[in-house]
Amino acid sequence: MHRLVIVAVAVALIAGCTGGDSTSTTSASTVSSTSVETTVTSTSAPPRIELRPRTVAPFATLDLVPLAVEGDPYPGPAWPTNLDGVIRQPWTIPSDQAAAALLEDGFVVVPSRGELFHPLYQSYEAEQVWFVTSDVGYHFWHLAFDKVLREVETEYLLPTLEELVAGLLDAARLQHDELSGTTLEEPADRVVQLMEAAVTLLEQEAGSIGPLASREVELARAAIEKTTSPVTSFAECMPAISPANCVDYSLFRPRGHYTRSPDLERFFRTMSLLGQSSFFLGDPDAEDWDHRSLQLGLLTARLFAFD
Repeated sequence: MHRLVIVAVAVALIAGCTGGDSTSTTSASTVSSTSVETTVTSTSAPPRIELRPRTVAPFATLDLVPLAVEGDPYPGPAWPTNLDGVIRQPWTIPSDQAAAALLEDGFVVVPSRGELFHPLYQSYEAEQVWFVTSDVGYHFWHLAFDKVLREVETEYLLPTLEELVAGLLDAARLQHDELSGTTLEEPADRVVQLMEAAVTLLEQEAGSIGPLASREVELARAAIEKTTSPVTSFAECMPAISPANCVDYSLFRPRGHYTRSPDLERFFRTMSLLGQSSFFLGDPDAEDWDHRSLQLGLLTARLFAFD
């Protein structure tokens, strides 16, 4: 049985964002109804970040109907007894079945051609009755969070990642020179090519890269198959037996908000490579123990010790 050893590159990325020194900074926050002001003090020149709320125009003007309390009658229009005077548009009551449900229940839910909520709100008319479910609120919270996330990734995490992988590549090449001529030269070369692949996926200058790194980049950009990694795998990928030596490159295809810009796409692919690169301890007591994956993982982790 393999025990999985994963190098926490994401932790290093977070450390890069925060400076990595927990003793040199303190923070204080002041919150008021009109602004949020955060002051960070440190041993260096203190940066000052001031955040203010931004006014957002509503999608549409809606007439709010108060919720019914216990004992109150149904607050909407009276139940229809026939369809006289009911506006029947093809997109609102598309079938006799829907019309029957309207007569029986007083309301009917039909499919909409709208792909997003807000165009429907913009088409609001005073004579229409709207029933807004709570998932609408959650949806807009999701949109707000998604916008904050992609702005943080584009403006802060992407530059940090660029600096991180460039430094890791330099460290990997120094490590390779240090271990040249030893039994660790081959795994040190693989670490170099792993970092070359990461820098290339980030579309930064990596110089001449090795053949394993080139193949790794091809698989990451194709994002189709689950197979062995040219750099980190040392045996055949057999997912039915073990996750060892397998990388699901289909997960490298940008999705969600990562398709919105080339910067987010390269951020996603590089983070996918760093997150999917796994190193396995194996069983040291086994006669056929293959320790190469462990060597690769330890040498990759060792890069963070370089200045």
